[in-house]
Amino acid sequence: MSQRSLWFLGLSLLFFGLVAVDAYAAPESASAEPEIVMYVMPQCGYCERARRYLQARGLQWREIDIAASAEAKADFDAHGGAGTPLILVNGQRVSGFDQPRLDKILAEQRG
Repeated sequence: MSQRSLWFLGLSLLFFGLVAVDAYAAPESASAEPEIVMYVMPQCGYCERARRYLQARGLQWREIDIAASAEAKADFDAHGGAGTPLILVNGQRVSGFDQPRLDKILAEQRG
């Protein structure tokens, strides 16, 4: 084999080796923070407990006040809301402030 052929073979193995290694790398989304949406109402004590829970874990969330607009209330209803808070973690619904369920869902999200 010529030196040029060996060089090309080495380069090919290096390239395809890197591609193969990269294919088995953990997906970026595995370490991404979960998307959390919390439907709330004013003066909701359970909503406040849920806020403290999320803050204590350093999580970010989007909060939607269902008393603020008919659109927010319709969205809440469409997600099966019956009481507040209604928390969606990457689309998984948690009705009320259910800490054990939130712990379980967040643990599953983090892998």
